[in-house]
Amino acid sequence: MKPIVACGTSEGRRLFNDDFGDAPCFHIYEIDARGFEFIEEVENISTDTPEDGEPEDEIKARNISSLLKARSANVLLAHQMGPRIAKISKNFVPIISRELDIELALDSIRDKLHLVEREWRKGENREYLVLGKS
Repeated sequence: MKPIVACGTSEGRRLFNDDFGDAPCFHIYEIDARGFEFIEEVENISTDTPEDGEPEDEIKARNISSLLKARSANVLLAHQMGPRIAKISKNFVPIISRELDIELALDSIRDKLHLVEREWRKGENREYLVLGKS
């Protein structure tokens, strides 16, 4: 597994302090045991309107998943996740960080790459991880 991490943010230095799916943009990083590298900023364009009574959060989760999978992201890093976290974990390893600073949160992931890889290998039965200061 090559961890490609999508961080929900509004200004690039801190994780968005609300649900991941509500972040204005996502910063994409490649991470390994040596460190992490910024790849790109992606605007959150999950604004399609629901069809046939489909819940808005279902649409949002599907759109964000498509957007981030297209950039090869396989890890989601957030301070908070919404109610669709279980559904999203079928395609990603969701990580909830207690640390808001993106660089410190990415350092926590780097230090726990073995846990991220273990969750990835679980396939659709993945669970979210909680990392960072307690």
